[in-house]
Amino acid sequence: MDDYGGAEIHLEPLEEATLEQVHLSFLLFLHRLAEEARTNAFANKSKIIKPEHTISAAKVILKKSRG
Repeated sequence: MDDYGGAEIHLEPLEEATLEQVHLSFLLFLHRLAEEARTNAFANKSKIIKPEHTISAAKVILKKSRG
């Protein structure tokens, strides 16, 4: 039983495990995106991660995940 935004949602154990797996995968993707965007910003001698760094990082990560 989880509480999301004030509404209780009742999940079966398998559904809950699946939701946790999706959440974990999303967090790992965000971590990889942040690291790649930081690398791009550093390569461009920028102290701030700009949207173009993040977009470029997303393209690289998606390309790597496809194989």
